[in-house]
Amino acid sequence: MSTVLVPYEPNYYDGLEKNHADFHMEQFKQGRRSLLSELRCLTGLPEIVRSLNPETLYKVVIPKGQLLQQGKDGLFRGVIYSDQGITQHVKFTEVRPSLLHAATAIGSQVLLISIAMQLNRIENKVEKLSIEMHEDRIAEISAGIEQFEKAMLIEDNSLQREFISNAVQTLHTGIEKTIRDLRRRIAEAPDPKSSIWDYVPHWEDKTEKAAKIMGLAEESFHALLHGIKTLAECYAVLGEMKAASEIISKYLDKIQNCNIKAAAEKARLIEFSGPVAPQKPWETFIEVYLAAKKQLEQISSVLKLEKGRSTIEIEFMPLELKLFALIY
Repeated sequence: MSTVLVPYEPNYYDGLEKNHADFHMEQFKQGRRSLLSELRCLTGLPEIVRSLNPETLYKVVIPKGQLLQQGKDGLFRGVIYSDQGITQHVKFTEVRPSLLHAATAIGSQVLLISIAMQLNRIENKVEKLSIEMHEDRIAEISAGIEQFEKAMLIEDNSLQREFISNAVQTLHTGIEKTIRDLRRRIAEAPDPKSSIWDYVPHWEDKTEKAAKIMGLAEESFHALLHGIKTLAECYAVLGEMKAASEIISKYLDKIQNCNIKAAAEKARLIEFSGPVAPQKPWETFIEVYLAAKKQLEQISSVLKLEKGRSTIEIEFMPLELKLFALIY
């Protein structure tokens, strides 16, 4: 059984640049308004809302264990929770497809943006040791990111989606090329284990070689994190959750298969001169990789709602329902 959670307010500002967070929060709010308007199908909800504390955050659960749990009276069961536990039981005549679709879309978007936030946090830790940024190697990723950021400024919805679709194509090309480069750089970097050749006179200093090659690897790693993070944002806006869950998962696998564990070990050869140890971003990716894969699996599970069982959880404040579900 999976759960679709629609939070009252996701904290996008904790992991995204402000302009990106502003953009996605507006997308979230628009979807949430449409979802709350669908709650008008809940029988007896106006009376329940009027009895709730307007200052308390509640959660309506529709329903636990089975999507359509019908009682002897022919109505379906739901529950309203607060921090103190069950507050009210609600009955509703049906779960309309529009309610299911809206909850699924918003819940999946929140999960996808959460993955983008995690990648952004790793990206911010990368020191970019390379003296010279090789823009020609990461130009397509940079171009895709720029296309998306321009799209955020467009008010016309159809034109905005066109810009974002173009950004997705550009990002795919750049990400594939950069993954190949990352794999090669990590393989070329010197092994941190000592060998007899390390003591031969005039042999190339292993630390200098590691700094040079891992600097280039770090540059590719930084670009990939930024590119995949932006790709996740693009798919969240387009509402292409099935494609997002499969494609983002594939790219994360490809990065992991570049031997990120070896990259972390080889980065230890580099002199520690910054606020973050050279190996830390690589180690953090391994942790985030596992967490992100679980979230992507959750998105896939959510998308199968109509074929299986699930729980829809919607956090709300009573005033919201009065405004958007027209309950007074």
